[in-house]
Amino acid sequence: MPRSIDANEVRGLFKQLHVRRSSGQRAPNKPLLALWSIRRCIEGQRRLVPFALVDKEVGELIREFGPPRAHIHAEYPFWRLKSDGIWEIESATNVRLTVSGNPYIEDLCKPGVLGGFSVAIYHALRNDKALAEEVAYSLLKAHFPSTHHADVLDAAGIAPKLELVRESLSYRRDSRFRRIVLETYKELQLDQDTGHRSTLELTSP
Repeated sequence: MPRSIDANEVRGLFKQLHVRRSSGQRAPNKPLLALWSIRRCIEGQRRLVPFALVDKEVGELIREFGPPRAHIHAEYPFWRLKSDGIWEIESATNVRLTVSGNPYIEDLCKPGVLGGFSVAIYHALRNDKALAEEVAYSLLKAHFPSTHHADVLDAAGIAPKLELVRESLSYRRDSRFRRIVLETYKELQLDQDTGHRSTLELTSP
């Protein structure tokens, strides 16, 4: 019988998630894998999954919300998240590592090599949707700019709170309006330089 884990311990483990930094930027790989897995808990999907599924679905999240990269390495969070005390890999002894400690992808794809939240974490989040959502929102606040919160949750498959949607939409409106003002100013300058006058109406989208 696996040991149970209380809500405060769950919060603490996710709060202490070790995230790598590159050029001053937080790598979003681990938080994105965690968010994707939290959604699976909420939906009651199976705990352990093959790397191929993570490579496909979490790889897309990393591509969308991570810094530009020529190659997406979903194998890094899949393997390294186990060092944070919330993840486990079944048949990990069958996976060879490079000299830098990274797993060989072909070994991660071997039959029987599966990854997912530990039994205790999975059941804690599966049985308490409010806790699962709280942990998801804490990951957002810790690792992503507020203007991306609703988009990240939506892409990960977690329904965002209304205030997150409003926050993100508000930024988009403001950002778009500033862009329109700048473009319009440039048009006015061009007209003045050519001796023409434009009549333009600015409206906030």
